[in-house]
Amino acid sequence: MPEILRIRELYRDDIINPNQIASLPEIKTGKSDWVAWDASLSVGIPTIDEHHRYLFDLINDLHRVVAKKLGSREVGRVLNALGQYTHVHFRAEEKMMVHYGFTALDRQCHQHHRFEQKLMEFNAELRVNPLTAQFDILTYLRDWLVKHIRHEDAQLHQLVSQPA
Repeated sequence: MPEILRIRELYRDDIINPNQIASLPEIKTGKSDWVAWDASLSVGIPTIDEHHRYLFDLINDLHRVVAKKLGSREVGRVLNALGQYTHVHFRAEEKMMVHYGFTALDRQCHQHHRFEQKLMEFNAELRVNPLTAQFDILTYLRDWLVKHIRHEDAQLHQLVSQPA
């Protein structure tokens, strides 16, 4: 039940208020996380941080699937879930940026759309070359997400002190 409530909260349709404190259940972290969330990745907006943590959960789930050799069908399942979630997250984040007049909106939108395109490319590659595609996908996801949060989404912190 807590996981269902957490996901429902993540998918809500209203504009994210950067000053609102998220009241979501704690995320279970494991010692075996391939890419771990830590405080250096916080953008200072609790709801966005929670969305990002969930992306880490999905990437770690994908890593688990690949490491346990569960097959390209299972990799595809997690990759599709990741694609669906990122679409919802990116649109919510962009809606917040528009509402609060974020100056780097165009660059963010371009990066988000490029990421979504890359996920579609990986889906196609997975059907053609399943063995190498799995590792290419994992490396890309880890590197892109950490870099994007640290260098692009970190700028969202300027929205925290703005009036709603």
